[in-house]
Amino acid sequence: PNLPNMWCRLMLWVCMTTAVAGTGTSGMTAAASFQGATPPPADFDCKMRALAVSFAQQIQPNITQDNLQKIVDALNGAEEAQCRNLTLPARPPPPPSQPPTPPADAIIVAPSGGSDSNPGTVDKPKASIQAGVLAARGTQSRTVLLRGGTHVLGSTVHITPDDSGLTVASYKGEPAVVSGAAPIVTDWKRVSSASPPQEPAATARDVAVGETCGMQEDPFGKIREENVYKWVTLTRNNVSDCMAACCADPKCVVASFNAAPFCHAATFCCGLKNLKGPAIPTKYPDTVRTIFKPDAPPAPPTPPAPPGPPAPTPPPPTPPANIFAAVIAGLSGDITALRLPDGRRGIRARYPNADPEINGMHTVPTGWVQDPTTWLPPRDYPPPIEVEVNISEWMRHDSTGNELGYQGGIGGSCVDLTPPFGYWCSQHPNRTISGGLTHRSPTGLVVTPTLLPHSPYKHPAGAVVHSCRGGANCWFTWMFEVDSFSSADNLTWTKGGFQGAEGSTAGGVWYIEGVQEELDYPREFYYDVATTTLYYNQNASESETPPATGFAVPTVKVLFNISGSQAEPVKDVTISGITLRDAAATFMDPHGMPSGGDWCLQRSGAVTIVGSVGTLLTNLNVTRVDGNAVFIGSYNRNVSVTDSTFQWVGDTAIALWGKTRTLPGGQPQPEGTGIDGTGGDQPRFTTIRGNLISELGHYQKQSSMVFQAQSCQTTIDRNIFFNGPRAHINFNDFFGGANVVSSNLVFNSCRETADHGPFNSWGRQVYITKVRDGVTASVTPAFTEIRNNFVISNYHGHEAIDNDDASEYLKTHSNFFVYGANGLKSDFEGHDNIHYNNLYAYVAGGCFGIGSFVPGHEDGFYNNTCIAQSYGRFDCTSAQLPEMHDNRFYAWGGSAPTITECGKSLADWQAAGHDLRTTVSGNPPSDLELISLAHTLITP
Repeated sequence: PNLPNMWCRLMLWVCMTTAVAGTGTSGMTAAASFQGATPPPADFDCKMRALAVSFAQQIQPNITQDNLQKIVDALNGAEEAQCRNLTLPARPPPPPSQPPTPPADAIIVAPSGGSDSNPGTVDKPKASIQAGVLAARGTQSRTVLLRGGTHVLGSTVHITPDDSGLTVASYKGEPAVVSGAAPIVTDWKRVSSASPPQEPAATARDVAVGETCGMQEDPFGKIREENVYKWVTLTRNNVSDCMAACCADPKCVVASFNAAPFCHAATFCCGLKNLKGPAIPTKYPDTVRTIFKPDAPPAPPTPPAPPGPPAPTPPPPTPPANIFAAVIAGLSGDITALRLPDGRRGIRARYPNADPEINGMHTVPTGWVQDPTTWLPPRDYPPPIEVEVNISEWMRHDSTGNELGYQGGIGGSCVDLTPPFGYWCSQHPNRTISGGLTHRSPTGLVVTPTLLPHSPYKHPAGAVVHSCRGGANCWFTWMFEVDSFSSADNLTWTKGGFQGAEGSTAGGVWYIEGVQEELDYPREFYYDVATTTLYYNQNASESETPPATGFAVPTVKVLFNISGSQAEPVKDVTISGITLRDAAATFMDPHGMPSGGDWCLQRSGAVTIVGSVGTLLTNLNVTRVDGNAVFIGSYNRNVSVTDSTFQWVGDTAIALWGKTRTLPGGQPQPEGTGIDGTGGDQPRFTTIRGNLISELGHYQKQSSMVFQAQSCQTTIDRNIFFNGPRAHINFNDFFGGANVVSSNLVFNSCRETADHGPFNSWGRQVYITKVRDGVTASVTPAFTEIRNNFVISNYHGHEAIDNDDASEYLKTHSNFFVYGANGLKSDFEGHDNIHYNNLYAYVAGGCFGIGSFVPGHEDGFYNNTCIAQSYGRFDCTSAQLPEMHDNRFYAWGGSAPTITECGKSLADWQAAGHDLRTTVSGNPPSDLELISLAHTLITP
């Protein structure tokens, strides 16, 4: 009765929707979808997803129908979804909006027909945004309005303290686009004309149906979906040969004539992907072009052939060809990215074939080489200069173990970083004293015909190898710029490996891009710098010849640079109501190591903000920028990013990273580093509210919707985050604290990586601030609050809130956490981590996992409702036990268990005064009861 009327109507829709929704099937095994546990009730899964849609409308009442449909599609398409038929509720069209009346002195900029010598009126507009910004300095309104169309930047738009009070917006709501991609004129000439493959459709089948042996279309892609098939490859050049080969093999069930990406899963194949074994994977049936052969009696075995001379070596495969070339004038350097006439990214010629916007570790195929690879060892470096602050006043005494003081290393293996300093640059960081994770990376890889069947490459220099850091979890991706093939046919490099913090002697899965020999898949391109010739593989389903106009090359990395200083900040700048796109990639630019988390980061974004007060980015559409979208660095106060959409971002959407300094008289360190954060050279009081962010991390897999390091007092509120490779929200440290994460909808994280959660944090490094009470310098931060969020920890997500290594001072309450491996996580000397009044629904492990503490700094877990496989664990030998009471634990998939705490039954433990009023049951509440409790919790 106390809920807003709209929320009540939405909840009624949830009940009605799930009452008629079918349960469907997930196409996934229980082990893959629910961390090895029995799947939860399908009806709950359906109601939960319907609640997510209604919650999205509650926190963003003005969300467009198009964006809401994207949310529905992402929920329906999630790997573990047990019903996939959510539909949108009927919604009245929004009332027509009236664009604001432009100020009389506004400077008008037009994408065509203008001149920078014009006064900037509607009739005589300026031609460039930079000229408009300079002209606006002399006006009272300080307003620059962009006419509709694409404004192509030749260089960054610089906004300085002289531009304080500036507004850049669209003129009367016209669709203005600011692009960092330079158009190119392409006089295409065909250079190969063999029959090319067609690009697989993303949403509809394109099935080749043959009469041979009764092949027919399989409209649902669910052939014996309870089993697992094995892909194998054969060399065939057309659909007829493909079908004939499948028909001749009694074990062949499905053939896909699709030169790539399926034929590059293991070894080179000209066009047949032949499925053998007892089943077929069906996670992504709508992206696979197939020919289906119905079950038939097994054919008699083929007798072995008599001995004879060895078969001749087959000729090298003919590459699929629909390739065109054009000489490009007016550009300097390499072309490493391309925009197509329809606005999509071109694909830099690569192996294995894949579209980085669509394919990844969460799809089949992945587009990554997964075969075992031998990596060349890291270089030998002199030891770093070790940095430690061992002053008792500035050491953390509120946890057990060795997570105590500020430390790092200068130089050593971190000479590739800018600055060459960081926590993981030490040879004995307190998280791994042995130095096993000290920053380093391999120097090359051993090439074999299986790994790179088209190698050795004629011109490998300038190609880029993308690799997960060694290990199974892909904590981040390295990029290495290839120098050459060595005399031993190894790929070697000297530049790269600075994109992640921890080190390893080996890479993981990987792919290579920028090689002409791999130009064999629709939408791929390759640029020959020596001859300034651009090669493009045209999709056969498109026109005969690519158009002469419409292609563009991203050349500008930073579209808007708002740059001041702490002493003289830029004040009150607004950028509103425009589209930003096509900023160039920055993954090979200098990176630094922020604090003690796992990240390395470049200090730039399509919008870069350094030294500002009151900057507002609002109602923006940011799409297909190849680096970070927004970077907020060093001194910033009250920056707001609101009501905007970010999609198809190469790296992170919004990144915050401050600077610190050394103590007076302390050990010298590079500028911007040190334990002392009291100087205030950090982003503070940043607000990130009402944004929809999805589809990012196409290049760097350690990417998030929001990342912060050496920043504090941040509010992340009423956002919708989905479809990313790793954590959607990442705190690299707890510098100062006082952050609020509230009323966000977060799901489909960790799609391509593991050992992480939708929210992730680390607390390995300590900093001195005065944030806790506003007066006293202290290494103790203020509490960070996480409340009223709806988080689905699916794909490879562990905990919904993954408070890793020494995370501290957190109050997590009134949230709805769904799935995942565990509830509360507090490890490696984490402390003062309190979870209360939360609902954990169908957690595959325990409700909590808690370490040990010193008195007064215990974790807390109380007044929670938890449906899980087990109650949880804590250290009974700790000097201080966690605060626990009033929890309601429901066993998932069984009768009420007998739980013990510290060797005692629950009754005996409670009789001793512990965990009072906690109850245990084998019968979880009904689905409607859980949904009702959930919406009560997530409604502020």
